[in-house]
Amino acid sequence: MAYIQGDTTGLKAEVLDKGVGNATLVTTPAIEDTGFVALACESDPGTVIGTATRYQPEASIDYRLRVGQDSVLDQEVFCYANQNTGKHGYITTNLTMSLASAGLLTNASSITTINSGVMLRTQRQFAIGGQQTPLYVETNFSLSATSMATNSTLDFGLFLPGTALVSPLDGVYFRLNSSGLFGVVNNNNTETVGTALTFTFVANRIYQFVITVTGREAQFWIDDVLYARVPCPVTQQSLVQAGSLPWAVHHRIGGTAAGSVVQGKVWAYSVYVGDINQPKMWGHTCTAMGGGMQVQQGAAVGGQLATYALGAAPGASTLTASTAPAINTPGGKWNATIPAAATESDFPMYSWLNQAGTVAIPGKMFVCTGIRIGETTVTTALGGPMCLEWGVGFGSTAATLATTESASFAATTKIARKMHLGSQGSVTAAAAGTTLPGFQVDFSHAPLTVNPGEYLHVIMRSVLATVTGACRGGVAVLGYFE
Repeated sequence: MAYIQGDTTGLKAEVLDKGVGNATLVTTPAIEDTGFVALACESDPGTVIGTATRYQPEASIDYRLRVGQDSVLDQEVFCYANQNTGKHGYITTNLTMSLASAGLLTNASSITTINSGVMLRTQRQFAIGGQQTPLYVETNFSLSATSMATNSTLDFGLFLPGTALVSPLDGVYFRLNSSGLFGVVNNNNTETVGTALTFTFVANRIYQFVITVTGREAQFWIDDVLYARVPCPVTQQSLVQAGSLPWAVHHRIGGTAAGSVVQGKVWAYSVYVGDINQPKMWGHTCTAMGGGMQVQQGAAVGGQLATYALGAAPGASTLTASTAPAINTPGGKWNATIPAAATESDFPMYSWLNQAGTVAIPGKMFVCTGIRIGETTVTTALGGPMCLEWGVGFGSTAATLATTESASFAATTKIARKMHLGSQGSVTAAAAGTTLPGFQVDFSHAPLTVNPGEYLHVIMRSVLATVTGACRGGVAVLGYFE
């Protein structure tokens, strides 16, 4: 064993035969004139910015290491062909976007026209928190060339939009123009733009761009490498002025023609909040991400799912056992003549198909958390007593309730799994205008699940003779897409 000796102290330190110092760590940091090991975590080695980024973990007063977890706020994969109008807003002047080849394409019309712009943004906005709760904004993005065309600008990240032709009003975002790629912080139209990032695109290659933002600092990452850090300017109260911002992508051409046709493509984005465990039920999170009771992303026509025409009565339906009226929505308004004799036939008042998943339509499970059978109103007088029994069926592979379950290892068909919900009725003849009370069944603790390609049925039986009569009512299906 070798030794090394201090020049002034004369003290010796042992060195192992392989040249490694033989040291015993001091375990009591309070002892003076001693050293101890401090723990630090390196998030980036400083390959681009020149200095490593390291952070010390934090311990509580009770000596426990503090930990946090990320919570998803929003995510979208642009694998479909039509704008998800329930979730995304769109403005345009000359320039257009399209959903093609599994991505959101900017400048889909391939123009270089002056004073043109196009933008897509989330309707939802995301709160900018303090230093302890960062937002993580990821955008998977590619460019059709190695650099942006002259007189063209493309921004993506978190920002408040102006118009199709005006740059963002507030936010934190990547900016791409003919001078290069930049990380931008914008506080109420005052932009802090650093030098161009030392980054060059490979045409059509998909990169992961991540912005980490708090009230005091923004970080700009590309493929897990930190490219820039922008602290809050000392003259500003916070990094951005807006308390919340949407995710957006904005392509625009200025007062002179673009030098060439260049297209950006967004493949996916996600927004997470870090280091906070949000006390939200998963269904609330799915609904906030656009998975509520609206047409699924990828559908040719967006909007509501339920049958509820503006200013118009529901169309009259003729009841047919197992197959009709089969209104092809999950709930809404109905209008039907009640059978003149008692019947044990199952009438599918609603027969809704949850879209099967394809490469162009994300297959999502529908989670039914409840069904409300609304009050039923007599529209044509009932000639005698009436009883309507209501039920629900889920999981069938066809619209008709006559579908049977396939044998083992055969071409799979599934019967509707049926469940009784409740009844409505009148013990005597009832005049027009009589209202029968409604009711609601809660499935939130054990939801009904409808997989992509399967049906949800709301079923009615008329089990007492009525002689004559007609009614109208409504059904509300509660739930979300996951």
